Amino acid sequence: MPKILLSCLLGAAALIAAGCGGSNPTPDRTTTVAEDPAPVEQKNSGDDCDAKGINATEGKTGTCTIDDVTYRVVDRRDRLKLQRTTTALKDVYVLEEVGMPDGYAGEPVKPENGRFVVLRIGVRNNSNQPLEKALLAPSAALIVGRNEYASSDDGAAAYYQSMNLGLPQSNTIQPKTASDALVVFDLTPGVARAVNRRGSSLRLGSSNADESSLVGVIRLWK
Repeated sequence: MPKILLSCLLGAAALIAAGCGGSNPTPDRTTTVAEDPAPVEQKNSGDDCDAKGINATEGKTGTCTIDDVTYRVVDRRDRLKLQRTTTALKDVYVLEEVGMPDGYAGEPVKPENGRFVVLRIGVRNNSNQPLEKALLAPSAALIVGRNEYASSDDGAAAYYQSMNLGLPQSNTIQPKTASDALVVFDLTPGVARAVNRRGSSLRLGSSNADESSLVGVIRLWK
């Protein structure tokens, strides 16, 4: 789907260049969103996100569509229910480095771009099959300003921070149970400062999903 349409859903079109604080994101970790195109006709305008006010201007929540992809948008204090999971945002950490807890040996892990942004999410597995936590991060993206950031593949940062927080080290969420998980992003300091500004969101699930898929969005600003 065109990135600009997803950007409008998440509020970047209403955000006046507040996202990046003058810092340039790493090219291979981001997708730059183009300028707003002319309006396009939606197949089902009644379900269109802008038509339902599910954007940063009106700030409504609910389920809507863009280019035949269905999105479910919730505020940061609400639970996001998708087909297999129910997810709640618990906390956001902005860190210059992540070290091991006291008493453990090991050098701190430092981000390549200057800051780790770590999102702690509570995930309930609603399905009848075990859910691997490792599958959550690759499908997640952070929307800040007009840019989309993929999650970091630095497993050490997630592991160290999970130990610092005293989280269970199990990699699997069993059916009908819940557990906390961490999603890590490696961002520039300017982008990291903007993660709670208007329009910033956490997306769970691919925006290139087929029509039967449901993509989740948790706002970080509201």
